[in-house]
Amino acid sequence: MSVDRLPNFSTSLNYCINAKKNLIYIHKKQSDSNFDTIRQSNIIKNTIDRRYRNDGVNCHIVEELPKDSSSWPDATSSALKIVVIPNVAQCDKDQQVKMVKMIKAAQNEGTINLFVGVIQWDPEEDEKTIIGLRDWLKHRFWIACFAPNEQEILTIGPAKNLSYREVHCGPMIRRYILDVMVHLRMHRFVDITKGGGIPTSALNDVIVLSQLVSIDKFEKKFLTPEHVKVACLWYFPLHIELLKGSAMDTTVLYG
Repeated sequence: MSVDRLPNFSTSLNYCINAKKNLIYIHKKQSDSNFDTIRQSNIIKNTIDRRYRNDGVNCHIVEELPKDSSSWPDATSSALKIVVIPNVAQCDKDQQVKMVKMIKAAQNEGTINLFVGVIQWDPEEDEKTIIGLRDWLKHRFWIACFAPNEQEILTIGPAKNLSYREVHCGPMIRRYILDVMVHLRMHRFVDITKGGGIPTSALNDVIVLSQLVSIDKFEKKFLTPEHVKVACLWYFPLHIELLKGSAMDTTVLYG
């Protein structure tokens, strides 16, 4: 996963809030203590509080998962409710299963609108597998971004209200996205037992992301392959499942 291939934190947060979709926030590991993750979680909360101060947004940091979906922090008076979950990748299998169910229930009930999962990444130890999430939890999140540097934090401006639903997606663009999905699912370097990690929901996810890119970056109200290319580069790195060893390769395409 390359840094320059992912959207910055400001753009990711703005897109996720507009589309009401969940975000993975990746920061580099600085020490063995939990201080870095706490600091990064506070950066997210402070940024949201500052940017959406007048929009009725309520943001909470949750250190431990509540017992059920009705036990999330109370934000009934807020127009938008956001929960930041530190160290989401360090949860064991049972905790991740519980988290999937609770995230789904909370968003269906409207208890919480958006989740931000914080992941600590060591570029030396985790070169091949950055995202330590199981498939069913990873697919509950939309896109990923890296932690902002100090200059980016200082220059983050007010949020944009993007009318992305007005952007037209023609049938040829829809077919183009499906062709990309099929290509990725059948590539020899992905885990075909998991469909390459490309869920069926990827079609709608990429269309929404393409619409946001089109109206925000290109100021257009129709989609082109160029917009889809940017969206794919931002969406698929989080979801794709690459082979972790030659023993998993079922093809004979060598030489």
